[in-house]
Amino acid sequence: MFGTQFIHSNYPKFFTNVYDLTSTFVLILGSVIEVQMIIAFINTILMVIGLSFLKVPSILVMALLIFILGLIPIAGVLLSLIPLSVISFAALGWTGMIEVWILVAVIHLFESYFLHPRLMATRTELPIFLTFATIIVMEHLLGAWGLIIGVPIVAFILNLLGVQEASISKHSLEESTR
Repeated sequence: MFGTQFIHSNYPKFFTNVYDLTSTFVLILGSVIEVQMIIAFINTILMVIGLSFLKVPSILVMALLIFILGLIPIAGVLLSLIPLSVISFAALGWTGMIEVWILVAVIHLFESYFLHPRLMATRTELPIFLTFATIIVMEHLLGAWGLIIGVPIVAFILNLLGVQEASISKHSLEESTR
């Protein structure tokens, strides 16, 4: 592998440190992306259940759309509202569309304030309060990107400062490079 050849160059200590740091960050970021996929899956299941109770047609198409757009924090919810609103308005009228909006709002609030911080905290082994505060602050500073990379950055900085070791052991790091 091209990247590992740097470790055997004229500056092995420098590149070993860079390799360790980038590997740790990439593995933390991968964990967070995995959590985002789990959140999108749970969100999709809850939405399908809610949409079936509201008798919205084309639930399987909506489920696929909700899952794919659920991988995009915040913007995915807003983007999914457009087809959900159109289909629910066409099939159920104004009241059906408003019911779908309420369903989306309730599920999004559950996801944002309970599910997302809880799963991120569990996966990164950070306290829930720190994870929740990080999500709020980084979303304010970086927008939607802050929701994606905020927790990995904080976990990486804490790992770098030696406050908390990453949940990734050197053994699993070596296995992932093979």
